[in-house]
Amino acid sequence: MEHDDLADVKPLGVRIQISDGVHGMWMGKELAELRNYGVPWTNETILNYFEDLVKFHDAWCESITAVLLPDMASELQALDLENETFSKWKLIRTYVESAYTKYGDKSLLSILGILGVTPTLWIQACTTGGIPKCFKASDDFIDELEHYYMSRDKVVWVEMGKHFGLSAHILSNLSRVFFARHKAKYGDLVGQRKSARELLNDLALCTDETPTHITKEVFDRTGVEFHISAVTKIRARSKQGGK
Repeated sequence: MEHDDLADVKPLGVRIQISDGVHGMWMGKELAELRNYGVPWTNETILNYFEDLVKFHDAWCESITAVLLPDMASELQALDLENETFSKWKLIRTYVESAYTKYGDKSLLSILGILGVTPTLWIQACTTGGIPKCFKASDDFIDELEHYYMSRDKVVWVEMGKHFGLSAHILSNLSRVFFARHKAKYGDLVGQRKSARELLNDLALCTDETPTHITKEVFDRTGVEFHISAVTKIRARSKQGGK
C-alpha cells in the first residue's frame, strides 16, 4: 500500500508548543510507565501511545463529570438566599447555564435534576417570576423546549410562542441556556447571514449577472439562500438613490 509523502505539509494556524510528547503531555509520563511505552520508539508504538492518551483523557473527563456536577449542586443548595430572591434566581441561571454548556452530553432536564433545581424554580429564575400563574411547569415541557430549539437552525420566536402558548419574550429568556450549544451545532448564523447579505449586495451592484445567477452564487459560497427578488430590490433602490 502506497502512502503520500507528507513531509513538506505544514498545518495552517497551528502552533506546536510541546517539545516532549511524553513529559509535556497531560498524564503522558504516567501512561508511558503504565503501558511500558518508551525508547526505542517506533511509528506503531507512537500511534498506540497517543491513541491510549486520548482514551485515557476521555475516560477521565467522563469520570470527573460525575464529581463536579454534584459539587456544583452542593454549592448551589448551600447558598442561603431565602430573603434575596433576585440574587438566588441569578445564581440559578448562572449555575444551570454553566453546567449545560460544559457537559454537552447531558440534557437540560438531567442537569436540573443533578443540581437539585425543579423545572418550576428554573423557569421562575429565567423569567424573574414573570411566568403566568396558570402555566404548569413539567419535565415534559423542559424536554420539549430543548428539542424544539436545538432541532432548528433558525428559531422564529413568534412561531415558537404559538407552539408553547407563551410570549416570545418569555421563550427567548428560557432559551438563553441553549445559545452556546446551538452555536456549536449550527455555527454563527447571524454572522454568516450578514456576510451573505454583503456578498449579495456586492454582486447585485457591481455585476450585470442575472438575479438567478447571483442568488445561486451566494448560496454556493455561503450556504445562505435568498429569493431572486432581493437582487432586483437592491438594484431598484440603487437606481432611485442615484437620481
